[in-house]
Amino acid sequence: MKTQTEKFSIPEVSHTVTPKFECFRRILPQVIAAAAPILMYLTVGITGAFPTILIPALTAKNTESVLHLTIDQASWFVSGLIESLSSQYMAEICEPSVRGTLLALIALAVTMGYFIVFSLDYVTKWQNIAAINVSLPLLCIVLVTQIPDSPIWLLSQGRPTHALKSLQWLRGWTSAELVQEEFEKMEAHYKKSTEQSLRSKMVGEYEYELCPTTDKMRLGTSEKQWSRKAIFSSAANLYRDVFREEMLRPFLKCLSLFAIVAFSGLPCLTTYMKKMFQDLDLSINSNQSIMLVTCGALVGNCGCALLVHRVNKKPMLEFSLICCAICLVQAALFLMGHMPGSRDSIAYRWSSVVLISAYYLFANLGLLPISRAYFGEILPHRGREVAASVLTSIFSWFMVISVKTFPALTQALRLEGALLIFAAVCVGGVFFSMSLPETEGKHLQDIEAEVTQRVSINGSKPETSKACSC
Repeated sequence: MKTQTEKFSIPEVSHTVTPKFECFRRILPQVIAAAAPILMYLTVGITGAFPTILIPALTAKNTESVLHLTIDQASWFVSGLIESLSSQYMAEICEPSVRGTLLALIALAVTMGYFIVFSLDYVTKWQNIAAINVSLPLLCIVLVTQIPDSPIWLLSQGRPTHALKSLQWLRGWTSAELVQEEFEKMEAHYKKSTEQSLRSKMVGEYEYELCPTTDKMRLGTSEKQWSRKAIFSSAANLYRDVFREEMLRPFLKCLSLFAIVAFSGLPCLTTYMKKMFQDLDLSINSNQSIMLVTCGALVGNCGCALLVHRVNKKPMLEFSLICCAICLVQAALFLMGHMPGSRDSIAYRWSSVVLISAYYLFANLGLLPISRAYFGEILPHRGREVAASVLTSIFSWFMVISVKTFPALTQALRLEGALLIFAAVCVGGVFFSMSLPETEGKHLQDIEAEVTQRVSINGSKPETSKACSC
């Protein structure tokens, strides 16, 4: 750019255009690298939406399908175990100025998956939709092979040269000098974390030392002894990494957030939405009702992506939970007959649909995207992979339990009782969210220092990194 500017002698254009161009060039590769994880979450959304159209087809009494299920059997069938660790990768590769926005796009991708499935339900059968959905995971596999590994992961593998090249790629295909400061801070943080880990590890006769090239174990024993004993010591080290105090605090915060998401009614109402609207007999086409709810969710997702860097995560999460609780209580009162209007009135027929749509709008404005963002940001580097995998597994089982128990819950307490329980979970989430740190605009190492109640690597208190002006 400098050579072109001198050649054409247009310094005025250089001053006005170049900063924006440089900002765009810096952000573009991060967006490209995030495309594959976002597509993975689009697949998650499609898979999660599929049971919504499948349950009515398989449980209908007059179905022509060879496969017929009772509602109890269907509750087992639709409890799939699916989640992705892509938010961890996105948090590691993104700058603080764009990380919150890109992580918010995860929830937008999930909602777009729902929108695609519900749109296809208008024009084709569920068997054809199942066949169409097979292609997306294959496309994900292709895209994943084209993006770089995260720099912090490459450092953990003892590959600093590759880590620097990855950071150059992610910051706009730039020179090593322009990313040297960020890389040195990342490297110093990793080395300090590793040194603390290795100094604290002594298992039997195996002593762990910091290797200047690979940061791996140096064992003074034979290969035969390694094969017999070191596997158990390695497992013990992983256990200590996950359950040490510095990890346990953010681990429990993420676990609590996932519990709030799973038991706030979102997976239940999504899975059984079409059947629920059919059972309410509101004289409104169930497909139209579902599309209205999905559009509300899309509005919430877009609002989160646009506002998260301006408003910050904690206020948006608290506002989202409060509004979700209000919508659920209003819907429960409507079903219990405490809302005015006759059953045949237009207001009565549309009230539940509007309230559920508003609930999904506010849930996607804060609760869903920000819980995933926190999951990607607050786990410390040491032991992050194992802790994230454990959390993802637990979250999947939370979703299974929520979806599986919903039919029994509605039979015991009716739908209005279930909605009140979901509202209580949201209210509890408001109080819990007060204990969360504000992570928007901060580097991951500073977030880790704050969450673990330590100072950052340079000995000063963590400071918020400001976004670029573009």
